[in-house]
Amino acid sequence: MQADATLSLKLVAEPENVRQARDEAALYAEGLGLSAPGVDDLKTIVSEACSNIVRHAYPEDAADRPMEVEMDEKDGELTVTVRERRCGRSAPMVASSAEMRAWRTGSR
Repeated sequence: MQADATLSLKLVAEPENVRQARDEAALYAEGLGLSAPGVDDLKTIVSEACSNIVRHAYPEDAADRPMEVEMDEKDGELTVTVRERRCGRSAPMVASSAEMRAWRTGSR
């Protein structure tokens, strides 16, 4: 099974959406043929990054709390970006593509 070229999720930064982000990232990676240990590691990375956004990115009374997860595979490299958008700024958390490439090839 071949996944689409890109995964792009735009969710509200709420605890219940951490699981959705993790599960959709795992499905995308499985579709690319990422190994089971690689998918497990990816789920941990996405969960931690999204949980940090939920806990720390926005004040409790914020009306708008966007959380974005993007995944892109190109030439055997999987790039994962998790970002929040507070006050018009974005500080993306990007997993190392070299580390993700190691997962893709099964060398990890």
